[in-house]
Amino acid sequence: MNRHPHGTLPCFFLCAFASALLICTAMVSCRNDAGRGEDHRLLSVLWHRQSAEYRALAYQAYNTARMALGRSEGRGRKNAVIIDIDDTIIDTSRYQAYLTKKKQFFPFEWSSWCCGGTAMAVPGSREFLEYASGRGYSIFYISNRNIDLLDCTIADMKRLGFPQCTREHVLLKSSGNSKKNRRGRVLEGYRVKLMIGDNIEDFSDLFESKSNTRRKELVDAMKGEFGSRFIILPNAMYGSWLYQVMGRSGMAGITDLGGRITDALDED
Repeated sequence: MNRHPHGTLPCFFLCAFASALLICTAMVSCRNDAGRGEDHRLLSVLWHRQSAEYRALAYQAYNTARMALGRSEGRGRKNAVIIDIDDTIIDTSRYQAYLTKKKQFFPFEWSSWCCGGTAMAVPGSREFLEYASGRGYSIFYISNRNIDLLDCTIADMKRLGFPQCTREHVLLKSSGNSKKNRRGRVLEGYRVKLMIGDNIEDFSDLFESKSNTRRKELVDAMKGEFGSRFIILPNAMYGSWLYQVMGRSGMAGITDLGGRITDALDED
């Protein structure tokens, strides 16, 4: 049967229009999902960058740390402080802000940022560590930065004026995220009077791979340690608590990030 020479054109254009509409709808949906995924970072990073309350809490933590050292017995090189690096002594909020604006996730350009020499010290951190070092405490920096960033990290810490920044005292990870073995090496040779960090896993392996509910129970059971032997810094931007909500695959691999966060709001 002969067809009209233009009979197929309206159908062709209709199909093309429908396909374009579906593609555009999918792109908008993806952008909206990404936007919802950024919501949790936007306010948390903004709080770190802009609020006086964040600075006050950092100073409060280090003032408490100083008082805790003053109460501890004994002086000398066999006493030690174990302390984390990122968002405990080095403020990464500029990097977190960069990720948020770029709609990217860690470790996007992390190594470049670590070696860029633009980081700032967390308020109160340098003064406290100078005080501890001056009282004869050995300082051990235990961080989950990768070992290939050791030279950059030491250089940046020296630039910021932190004491005892040597390969013996800056212990980065070579594999895995647990700090248990590195803490153990320090504990073998020193009396550790104080541990300082922004992540609950900075203090004990008991918290590792536990649900947030179980972590809160452990904190309640160990409440006497906080402010005396454990000093924790505020960090709402990221942390192992967030992995317990998102899963170890991380935020970048979640298709319904906004929904996952909203569901977690109702969990105790």
